[in-house]
Formats: sequence, structure tokens, C-alpha cells
Amino acid sequence: MAGMRQAQSGEADRKSARMPVINRLKQVLFPLHIHIATLFIGLILAVGLVLGWFNYHKNAEVILSASEQLFDQINQEIMTHFRQVSAHTGSDIDLLVLTPIVRAGTLPERLKALPLLATVLRDEPSLSAVQVGYDNGDYFVVRPLYSRFMRQRFQAPEGAVFVADSITADTAGVGYHVIIFQKGAILCSEPARY
Repeated sequence: MAGMRQAQSGEADRKSARMPVINRLKQVLFPLHIHIATLFIGLILAVGLVLGWFNYHKNAEVILSASEQLFDQINQEIMTHFRQVSAHTGSDIDLLVLTPIVRAGTLPERLKALPLLATVLRDEPSLSAVQVGYDNGDYFVVRPLYSRFMRQRFQAPEGAVFVADSITADTAGVGYHVIIFQKGAILCSEPARY
């Protein structure tokens, strides 16, 4: 009997020793629906990541392609505008070469061309100035006074539309003369303050 009790107690000890292991396994092992839910969540995350990566790269390609097309379109428009302006400016220069301004040797002779030069600047607003250089080193330039900066730079009186600079090279150096005018009429004439 003592042997049987010992055998039963040994078996009971083994059962009790196995019980915590089984209980621990039951605690560690999750029900099947938890495993399935975890699997589906992982699958959804993986598919979402793949779709997000694919979508990102396709969107990047579309944006890059659209920006290249926009760049090309803007480039074509700028080139077309440049050709139009340069063709018009070229014809203006061709006409100005035929006028007496290119042979004018004195300031009064050059001032006679102010209405013509003002018309060229008015008709082509993309021009910032009309300039004539002479063989003796003299220089004559007419600029529009469209901006506040230009008005302040030349201290233009009210109503002035254009400013003409006549730069004369002589033995004493270079003399500057500024004439500010409106519609061909000279408003003031004084030495330049450069």
C-alpha cells in the first residue's frame, strides 16, 4: 500500500507538475480567432504598404511628366514672345539707322530725335532704353520712367515720361547731361548727378 500511495503520489506530483506547464501554455496560446485576426491585420498592412509605395511612385512619375510638359510649354511661349519682340525691335533699329540721329554731332541735333525715340519706347514696352553710340565716343540714351525707381534715380519732375542722357567725350573727360521730357517737350535740362 505504501508503494501504491507512493506511486499515486508520484503520479499526482507529475500531474501537478504538468498542470502549471499546461496552464502556462493555455495562457500563451491564443484562440484561433485571434490568430486569424492578426493574420488579416498583417495582410492588410502589407497590402496597404505595397499600394502606398506603388501609388507614391506613380504619382511622382505623373507630377514629373506634368512639370516637364509645363516647362516645355512655358519655354515655347517665352521663345515665341522673344522672337516677336526681337523681330519688332530689329525693324525699329533698321528704321532708326536711316534717321539723322545716327549722324547727329551735337546735343541740339540729337534732341530733335526725341519724339521718334519716345515713339519707339512707347510702342515697344519691353525695351528698357534706346541707345546710340558715336565714333567720337559720344553716347545718347533715352529711357522710359515707368518705375518708381527710375523716377527717384533721375529725380524726375511730375509728369516726366522719359529721360535722355547725352554723354559727351571731350579732352576734359566725360560730361553728362540729363534731359527729362514729356511727349517730346523738354521739362528740364541739367548736368547729371551720377
